[in-house]
Amino acid sequence: MILLNTTPSKGYLVTVAITQLLFFFMLALHFYLRLNGVDSVLNLPIASMHFIVIAILCGSLILGIYSFVLIYQLSKINSLLKYEIKERQQAESILRQLTDNMLDIIYKTSLHGDIVYISPSQKFLLGYENQELIDQKFFKLLHSDDVESVVNLFHESIKNKTAYRQEFRFKCKDGNFKWLEATVNHLSDPKGSVVGSVFCCREITWRKQLENAQALERQRLFSLLDSLPAFVLLIQKDHSIKFMNKYFLEHFGPFYGRSCFEALASKDYPCEVCIIAEVFESKTPKSFEFADYKGRTYEILAYPFFDVDGTTLVLELGIDITDRKQLQKELIRMDRLNLIGEMAAGIGHEIRNPMTTVRGFLQMIASKEQSKDYREYYKLMIEELDRANTIITEYLNVAKTKEADKKVQNINDIINSILPLLVADAIKDDKYINVQMEKVPNLLLDDKEIRQIILNLVRNGLDAMQPGQYLTIRTYLENDCVALAVQDEGEGINPEVLDKIGTPFFTTKDTGTGLGLSVCYGIANRHNAELTIESDEKGTTVSCHFKTELGES
Repeated sequence: MILLNTTPSKGYLVTVAITQLLFFFMLALHFYLRLNGVDSVLNLPIASMHFIVIAILCGSLILGIYSFVLIYQLSKINSLLKYEIKERQQAESILRQLTDNMLDIIYKTSLHGDIVYISPSQKFLLGYENQELIDQKFFKLLHSDDVESVVNLFHESIKNKTAYRQEFRFKCKDGNFKWLEATVNHLSDPKGSVVGSVFCCREITWRKQLENAQALERQRLFSLLDSLPAFVLLIQKDHSIKFMNKYFLEHFGPFYGRSCFEALASKDYPCEVCIIAEVFESKTPKSFEFADYKGRTYEILAYPFFDVDGTTLVLELGIDITDRKQLQKELIRMDRLNLIGEMAAGIGHEIRNPMTTVRGFLQMIASKEQSKDYREYYKLMIEELDRANTIITEYLNVAKTKEADKKVQNINDIINSILPLLVADAIKDDKYINVQMEKVPNLLLDDKEIRQIILNLVRNGLDAMQPGQYLTIRTYLENDCVALAVQDEGEGINPEVLDKIGTPFFTTKDTGTGLGLSVCYGIANRHNAELTIESDEKGTTVSCHFKTELGES
């Protein structure tokens, strides 16, 4: 295509200048004649007339020459214009053939969005005849949900004179909608003002359907992960968390982008033995147990995982096994109790009978006058026999398998009935008991066994305290359970020892048998209650929660 130079030529400018000079010359001559009172050029002197004639002839000659030059240049320009018009027509023809035969839809709009041209390819995709769309406002053919965003972006881009890309749904002749991805450029006049826009559209319905299907599958996957009773994490190589499910959010909080050791262990540095790092290195699954900073224990399964972009991640599945571990401990404890029960049931009574006989004869011998020098020894032997008898009694209590003799009664009444005995035990060692009893419903209880559990818990608490300290007995309602809590002000129990509390024969007392709490666990089990122990440096609280359904059974 030839670009024409539209700047006026020198010949044209000279011709215009001479024409103007001749005009001013004739005008000056007219005023000259009027001022000198000459009516006609013919009345001038001969010399003046000769000068005027020569001037007019020279001007006419020059004007003629430059007029010829001007006509020649205009002819040349005309030829060039014809050539350029022909080239433009050929280019437009080629462009029209391209747009008519391409699958993409191209349409041109006015400044106000009226369609002034649309490629025939639209009929294959949209089903319209071209004339049905000409002069239509294109945004009236869009899905109602897309109109606002398309119109806003269209006007904004015209204002800023910028091209843009956008996706929208275009209405077909049959009433259905197809997704189009449009690249939009604006047309400008020589002054730079936008006069129209060109939309180059490609159908992406299939891509949108695929994206929607992927989004649906992704939603299903996330719904599945969020419904799991376990936490799920995707961890990057720098220990940062890329994904967490609902369980993790509810139990640990939002830790997106932060480290796993910060979220799980509440640390600002990696764990000394990092299983996640081992999975990244070995690319093999690993499982391990982990106790978080809240005291919950999790069984964690860590798998190598590859993201959609090929990045290596670690998928962590954490199952809370705290209750399972507690149940396992309880089962072990019950197995030991059963073993003790079998032993006690087999030999308890056989041992007691001869011991009773020995004790009776020792008392009889000690009462004789000739034995007065040895009465201290007899007294010590009797005390040791009584101690052995007490141990056997505790054995039998632990091994008790018969059904408790339960009656509907109130635990507050049982506490009040033995409170004087408890206060007396405390006062003799300069210790004090504080009782806080709320109104609680009646339960099915074995009076003797509940007395036993209260006595054991209170005496354990008193033994753990120094003179002048207080022990608190509380009853209250909690989560549809009646709670009995005994809280002391002792030094607390070492965490390593706390795990062994309740194990038969385990004791921290010099004179203890290690069976007191085992008896309490057995009583709680027969009452379908749960015994829990909490301890810190400020003291220990032992709680027994009785389900209120017991009163209805």
